[in-house]
Amino acid sequence: MNHILLLLDHKENRRLLAEWLGPKYQVIPDGEQALDEPFDLGILDGPALDRLWEQVQARKEAEQPVFLPFLLVTARKDVRYVTCHLWRTVDELILTPLEKVELQARVEILLRARQLSLQLQAEAIEQLRLSEERYRYISEVALDYLYAFQIDPDGTMRGEWVSDSFVHVFGYTIPEIDARGGWQTMVHPEDLPVAIEHAKKVVSGQSDICEMRFVTRDREARWLRDYAKPVFDEAQGRVVRIYGASQDITERKQAEEEIRRRADELAALNALGRALSATLSLEETSTAAVQEVLEAVYPDVAFLFLREGEKLTLKGVGPETARQRLGEFPEHQVGACLCGLAVREGHPLYSQDIFSDARCTWEECKRAGLRSFAALPLRSGEEIIGVVGLASRIERDFAAQSAFLETLAAQVAVSLRNVLLYDQVQRYAAELEQRVVERTAELEFARDKAQEADRLKSVFLATMSHELRTPLNSIIGFTGMLLEGWAGPLNEEQDKQLKMVYNSAKHLLTLINDILDLSKIEAGQLELHPSSFSLPDLITEVVRTVYQQAMAKGLELRVQLDPRVETITADRRRMEQILLNLVSNAIKFTEAGQVTIKTRSKIENQRSKIEIQVVDTGIGIRAEDMDKLFQEFRQLEPIRTRRYEGTGLGLAICKKLVTMMGGEIWAESEGPGKGSTFTVELPGG
Repeated sequence: MNHILLLLDHKENRRLLAEWLGPKYQVIPDGEQALDEPFDLGILDGPALDRLWEQVQARKEAEQPVFLPFLLVTARKDVRYVTCHLWRTVDELILTPLEKVELQARVEILLRARQLSLQLQAEAIEQLRLSEERYRYISEVALDYLYAFQIDPDGTMRGEWVSDSFVHVFGYTIPEIDARGGWQTMVHPEDLPVAIEHAKKVVSGQSDICEMRFVTRDREARWLRDYAKPVFDEAQGRVVRIYGASQDITERKQAEEEIRRRADELAALNALGRALSATLSLEETSTAAVQEVLEAVYPDVAFLFLREGEKLTLKGVGPETARQRLGEFPEHQVGACLCGLAVREGHPLYSQDIFSDARCTWEECKRAGLRSFAALPLRSGEEIIGVVGLASRIERDFAAQSAFLETLAAQVAVSLRNVLLYDQVQRYAAELEQRVVERTAELEFARDKAQEADRLKSVFLATMSHELRTPLNSIIGFTGMLLEGWAGPLNEEQDKQLKMVYNSAKHLLTLINDILDLSKIEAGQLELHPSSFSLPDLITEVVRTVYQQAMAKGLELRVQLDPRVETITADRRRMEQILLNLVSNAIKFTEAGQVTIKTRSKIENQRSKIEIQVVDTGIGIRAEDMDKLFQEFRQLEPIRTRRYEGTGLGLAICKKLVTMMGGEIWAESEGPGKGSTFTVELPGG
């Protein structure tokens, strides 16, 4: 029973196929787990093809030279999106909604093609096995022909005797061979150089083995494997006689030739598949099909007709000289001549002599000197879509190659059917083209407006960067100088008011910097500058920066470093920005306890990763607020009851920066009052 592998993401289609095919075939519903197991046909849909096409292609190549078919189930509107995979990996397709009869017919054709491919491979292997077995048996039991030659002082070889079996098979006695001019006259002309070299070696005193063809009196060429041993006369100092034995290896050579022929047929099928999958043009596919058939079968003429109603339209003929000899092609009708009859009857027709075959009514073939003919219908499901015609000027039995020729025709039919389907899709696409053009124009207008808005935003941000940050930096600088007493001592109220100015200016500068960073990230203008640096050193700097902030609230700062984490590669400035934000937040939202910074090295899915955690004992986070943490301009406290300052941008910027570095960031908390943990995970070195 044939095994069918289902690789379908669409559950309903998978259920239908299992139900329709299950009674007749062994269906494997969850085929993705069995891609490496034996099966005869794979059926997949578009999503599965996108995901598995490399594995499918590798499996098809591993099966070569045996044909392993795959059938694609897809909607008509999706056909053109899968063609890049279709012509490399898929051998047939069927459109949804599925029809049971059409599905069963497509499956039957693909399984029949695979069966023919398996049969060709099995026959070739069996022929090789029988040939080797026969040869071993003959070698072990006896040799076919024995002989002796006398060598004259001048090197002339004269026959002394030969076994009766040689005379019986080849038809010549020793005197007759000498009368013809010696043993060389019996050697096949193509093998004469090899035979002469063989004789020279033996006459020089070397034992030698040689394979060559001898021609019988009836002009039949028979292969011999000759073993020759010289007899050396010490007194004369030369070879005086040759004793030899020959095996008749004709059957072995014929079997080897048959194996080569079958191998050539399998190679031709593969070449045909590659040529037909290289194009989606009907004209190019037809031309390629004719050319590959000519190279595979060596007929004198090859035709390809496509069916259009009751007419057969010529789509390809080769070689080019054949068209000149045949002249104008008359219109072919279904049911007329061998090609038309093959289309009407739905099976191949063979004729060794069209001059005596009443079915052949096309006089142009006879006037062109063609004699033997094969008409191979192109079947797609239950439909005959065309016919391939092969003709030879000498009498030839095309039926002897029927299995190979019908497999060729089936492969051509599948490719032509796919091309015709593609043409239908192209026509459908052309109908949608105008809608696409109109929609594109609308989108271009919207894009232009968005680009103009983006340009204005960039101008505004540049202005903000210069016009706001410059005076703010001056305010911060001069206020700091006043607080440090450069302009003289301050009273308590002055000190209090100046600190409020200083802190407000710093807060406003942070807000402006955050907005500018966020804008650059969203516009794709923020560039990272990776370098190798010491992570422990960076953490030490961050702790030194926030130390006073923590001490002011009576918090303990802890650091727990994994000794395996030393040097990392990232943007140091942005990494410092991320850590400062996370640690500052932890201190801001913690009233008592401690803030801990941890590092850890780990291996996940065979990849090295570095994990940095900031753990606090602060106010914690409610489960329903987790999704809001990394959103822009979002704070978890309502505006009216807000106790903590902030812009709501810090965590959003952290997340975007971590993502740009190829990492992840997330938060965890057991709930309000139970603290929180923020984790940054980056790729390891």
